[in-house]
Amino acid sequence: MGFPRKIEARFGDNKLNVVWILTGKGEEDRIRRALMNQYGNPIFSNDDWEIFNNWQVGLRKDKPEVLLMEKRIGLAYKTSYFKQ
Repeated sequence: MGFPRKIEARFGDNKLNVVWILTGKGEEDRIRRALMNQYGNPIFSNDDWEIFNNWQVGLRKDKPEVLLMEKRIGLAYKTSYFKQ
């Protein structure tokens, strides 16, 4: 695209269904605390991800970003990507 992106949005069926918010590695602890304050402890965690809110919010740790998705997509990722 020629420039660094900070937010990427995906639409399906004419509505927003996934958002990636690019962050900085130095922000990970602050974001984790905010997510835990809002949603409680992660429901899934591995070396690369912490997942919250019934698979709808993800904190990515290998590439600093937050993933927000509608419930249907989150539950599909649960089985297809995270093998849970």
